[in-house]
Amino acid sequence: MQALQIYKPLSNFVTYEPDQAFSVPLLTNILLSSLLNSSKKLFFLITCLILLLVNQNQLVIAKEATLSEVFLKNNTIYHVNSNDLFTGILRKNFYSGNKKILSQVKNGKLNGYTEEYYRDGILKYKYLMKDNKLNGAFLFYDTLGNLSTSTSYSDGLENGIRETYWLSGSKYTTRTVINGKPEGLGFNYYET
Repeated sequence: MQALQIYKPLSNFVTYEPDQAFSVPLLTNILLSSLLNSSKKLFFLITCLILLLVNQNQLVIAKEATLSEVFLKNNTIYHVNSNDLFTGILRKNFYSGNKKILSQVKNGKLNGYTEEYYRDGILKYKYLMKDNKLNGAFLFYDTLGNLSTSTSYSDGLENGIRETYWLSGSKYTTRTVINGKPEGLGFNYYET
């Protein structure tokens, strides 16, 4: 199936491929920020609404599935009914219905951000995945929503600077980690 061009002058970098997930706010910000005058913005907004209403079967902004709609085989995520590779947002909820985990999946692999939440809806973890491995920023938040730990991963191993924080938000510790192992001296800081 051919890519649907959202806005002709921007089609070089903003196209929609079938089964591709992207966020509406991100797409809207990219497109609206590139349009200079307000009449073009209004025209674009109306065009998008018409596209969404008329072409609902052709344009999917982001597919979302729960664990009951997919299955895992050889570390790859598939649709239950069609056995096709899953692309979209994978969602797991608490029994209460509150979201527990949201993961971006592309071609059956965890690719993009994963967010995990406490039962009360406060963000617990936010991290980047690439082909089912941690790869990029990893943030841990306490039960009040304050950043507690930040680090980064490369190909599944912790690499970079690990920082922990006081409740006030100031730095508590700093440690260099290479290939998953602490390296050199760590530093502790007084609360400011």
